[in-house]
Amino acid sequence: CAEVQTTQRKVSYLLTSDMRLFLLLAAFQLFFACAYRSAIYYPRITGTQTSGLSDRIEEAVGEVDSNVNLGIKVVSVMTGEVIYEDNANHLFTPASNVKLFTAAAALHILGPSYRFHTRMYTDSTRTGDVLEGNLYLVGSGDPDFSQADLEEMVDDVLDLGIRQIRGDIIVDNTAFDSDPWGPGWMWDEGPWWYFAPVDAMTFNDNCVTITVSPGDQNGDSAVVTLDPPTDYVQVRVAAVTAERDSVAGLEVNRRWKTKENIVDITGEIHTDEEARSFVLSVERPALYAGSILRDLLKKAGIEFRGGISQDTLSSDTLLVTTFTSRPLSLSIRNFLKISDNLTGELLIKKMGSVTHDAAGSWGNGLMTVKTFMQDEVGIDTTKLTQADGSGVSRYNLVSASHIVQLLLWVNGNFQISPEFFSALPIGRTDGTLRNRMLTVGTQATARAKTGTLKGVSSLSGYLTSEDNEMLAFSILMNGYVGTTAPYRKLQDRIVSILSDFSRFR
Repeated sequence: CAEVQTTQRKVSYLLTSDMRLFLLLAAFQLFFACAYRSAIYYPRITGTQTSGLSDRIEEAVGEVDSNVNLGIKVVSVMTGEVIYEDNANHLFTPASNVKLFTAAAALHILGPSYRFHTRMYTDSTRTGDVLEGNLYLVGSGDPDFSQADLEEMVDDVLDLGIRQIRGDIIVDNTAFDSDPWGPGWMWDEGPWWYFAPVDAMTFNDNCVTITVSPGDQNGDSAVVTLDPPTDYVQVRVAAVTAERDSVAGLEVNRRWKTKENIVDITGEIHTDEEARSFVLSVERPALYAGSILRDLLKKAGIEFRGGISQDTLSSDTLLVTTFTSRPLSLSIRNFLKISDNLTGELLIKKMGSVTHDAAGSWGNGLMTVKTFMQDEVGIDTTKLTQADGSGVSRYNLVSASHIVQLLLWVNGNFQISPEFFSALPIGRTDGTLRNRMLTVGTQATARAKTGTLKGVSSLSGYLTSEDNEMLAFSILMNGYVGTTAPYRKLQDRIVSILSDFSRFR
């Protein structure tokens, strides 16, 4: 029996050794097979290939103003090889390409599934269906908080059986500092939606939509409606209905220079003209939210006769209800697809408040992003300047190399890359690229972020080449006058050239 057991152990050992040898040989075979496949499908780029690519790009660039400052970098995501670069390390004002840094940092620091919480409290005692005190609305920087969300909170108050509030509405927006404008923002951007003030108690993008329609006949006053309906924004209508051959235009403008929520509507709208809508920013958005809350309470049948003010939440309060936002990943999608400036600034301040356990500000928020770029992405942040989260600031300075380095890092981080990729506008399909890259079918494979300021146009993201190889690219343009059209056309042409790139030709 002992001899049999010894023989069994020897056989077992030999089988185990053979198996180890087999696995080792298989591993080597797999390694060399992969290396061989890599050599076949991803050969190193030759000088002839890059020369041909350079010639095509330089020919395209030569057809626009030669005095334009241009920086380009293109890198293979698979191999890390630089396929093309020109002025790649020069600094440029990137406009909304800054949003790429903000989006990546927010997804990494807060997480794709992060949710904002807007809360309602009371410091009152309840007697039957009456609250004998104040109602607090507390914001946390939710960039997508809307009227529908506030209505949901009012429904919760109704469900509690409350029918009367004998106090005031107090809005607490102290989760962030009180500065509504970012560093380096232009003072004369006006009252439009893309320049809305930043506030922890953001509501409806801190905007109101003014819709102007013609009257029934010539000479009638123009018909004006507001969405949401509110007396927080006053409208002065001087516009009239006129014949089609009238040359006077329609003008809708809020008194932004004096920081008033008064909208003047002047000029003429034609009798057969369709309704026209204008989205305008609103001053002091926290009070705007409080005023809409008051209107919704009354509409729901809850008696309220108090005032509306801003203050810090009292320590002796009870939670009434909470609205929880959708996941951050969906906010990021809206942020990048339509290039929403307000979301970028709210994310900067939110990251600052979370990491510093203090009121969010551009100071602590940008420090958080800078630390992320330095420690995680490996970018030398002493070689760039990020002054805000949206790219509105003229103080921002980055290079094409910085942006491509970020894009490569995102691609290698599965925790955030799916959400990041899905948020980028797609050529000829959606977002700010919906009406671009229309001429070449392969251009629909590009996912990229646009950027526009006066004299600035940028495009950075990913595309696939003719060999189905993913490329990360950044195209930054500064210093031109006139329309952006020829420079956007040049960017699209460069994308087309890169889409045609092949290692096999």
